[in-house]
Formats: sequence, C-alpha cells, structure tokens
Amino acid sequence: MTQAYQAESEFLKSKSRQAQGIAVAKANGKIFGRPKKELSEERIKIARQYQNQDITLENALNLLNLKKSAFYHLCNVIKNL
Repeated sequence: MTQAYQAESEFLKSKSRQAQGIAVAKANGKIFGRPKKELSEERIKIARQYQNQDITLENALNLLNLKKSAFYHLCNVIKNL
C-alpha cells in the first residue's frame, strides 16, 4: 500500500513540475506543436476554381499534387477564411 502511495505522489509531483515548466515556456513565448503550413496563392486559386466548379477534382488534385483528404482539408480551411 505504501509503494502505491509513493508512486502516485511521485507521479503527481512530476506532473506538477511539468505543468510549471510548460507555463514558464509559454510565458517566454515558446510555441508548441507542429508549425502551420503557409497557404500559397496558387493553392487558394486552384481550390476556389474547384469550389466554383471551373475545374474537376482530378485536375485540382493533379495540379496541386495532393491526396483527396488533404485537398478537402484545404477547401475547408479556405472556406473558413
């Protein structure tokens, strides 16, 4: 029973120290996570052409060299701009 208590208290201490470190890093301007990809004008233009039904999905995918899921994600991002 005492080993379980000791392990739990050590775990909680570790989480607390980690949270403090993250808070300090954020206060110093550290950015966490994967960097956001920049949207080029060409990608926006081709996605808008697809949304306006000026070009087909296959043409848009070939022009941008993207998979369907990535292209649909791009369309959703553009829609929210």
